[in-house]
Amino acid sequence: MSRTMVMFALLIAGILAACGGSSNTGGTGGADGSMDAGGGTTDTGGGITDALYSSPEMESLLPTNVDGMAFTISSFDYSKIPLDQAAMSFGDASLEGWLGQTGKNWSDVRWASGSTDLNGEKTATVTVMRVIGADSAAILDWWGGSSFNMGDGATTANLGGKTVQKVAYPGLPTVFYQWVKGDTLYWVVAGPESFGDAVVSATK
Repeated sequence: MSRTMVMFALLIAGILAACGGSSNTGGTGGADGSMDAGGGTTDTGGGITDALYSSPEMESLLPTNVDGMAFTISSFDYSKIPLDQAAMSFGDASLEGWLGQTGKNWSDVRWASGSTDLNGEKTATVTVMRVIGADSAAILDWWGGSSFNMGDGATTANLGGKTVQKVAYPGLPTVFYQWVKGDTLYWVVAGPESFGDAVVSATK
């Protein structure tokens, strides 16, 4: 459950460290990938804030509250930073090679993630990645070889009008979901299963 949040926290921290600042949306990212309560946007003197890098369009795809559970949301628009700083900060090195093979670059990438309090009885992390103009099949091909993929054992489910791939591993309290819509890839890690289904249904 924590791996996606850790990856995203490292992504944000890496870029902001390279640019000379730090940021948060609704909280600050801890070194372990957790989100600290507090709220507001942080500027450490380098002039770097969430507002400079965020993608409101991507954030609009995420649920803000499901079954009374609020989501803390962060986003990133890679077209707003120097391209040489993007690759070193993303959570999976395979994306840069894939971008080149498909005629894309980092300026085409948008990212957003929303997470509930991961210490609660109902938890979820929703991650959305868009590569502008990319082919759905090509995105899924990258996903299959990335460090984020769900592994084997997926079944197909229809949730909120979306056909999604869903994996529930015996003995684990969390369920994994993945689907693609046009040039946008979605993945969700949530538990229990009924809450995960509701989160996926609420994601646009």
